[in-house]
Amino acid sequence: MKLKFKAFDEMVDIKNLKKSPFQRNKHPKEQIRVLAKIMKEEGVTHPIHVSNLTGTVCFGHGRLEAAKLNGWTKFPVVFQDFDDEDEEYRKVQSDNGIAMWADLDLALINKDLENLGPFDVELLGIEDFAIEPMDKMPEIPEKKKKKCPHCDGEL
Repeated sequence: MKLKFKAFDEMVDIKNLKKSPFQRNKHPKEQIRVLAKIMKEEGVTHPIHVSNLTGTVCFGHGRLEAAKLNGWTKFPVVFQDFDDEDEEYRKVQSDNGIAMWADLDLALINKDLENLGPFDVELLGIEDFAIEPMDKMPEIPEKKKKKCPHCDGEL
């Protein structure tokens, strides 16, 4: 296992990591397969977080399953303090929920790939992503510049 960071508390035996009863993300098998491939190729960039309060995984259930798929026996862990189960629940759900707000701009990623690679695009972790020739890509509109309502200058 390649580690791409230095900040973790301990390498923990995967058998000792218990899933949180608060985990509400569902990780499809294909997502775990691709995540395992990414972690094997690129290294581990994020540790699993374990609650000191409940002793369960609070962040990193997908990474845990991917590590198991890779046959790894240990994984880097950060131990997380929470004041109570309410705080732990809120943080677990907000970590999962806030990520859902993001949208990947696939047209710009496609444009970026003109100057990168070649590499296995599955390592981008984007579901059903296919490289499109730039002549088939829609135009990327320029963002309108906002004007200050008081001075009419650009914001």
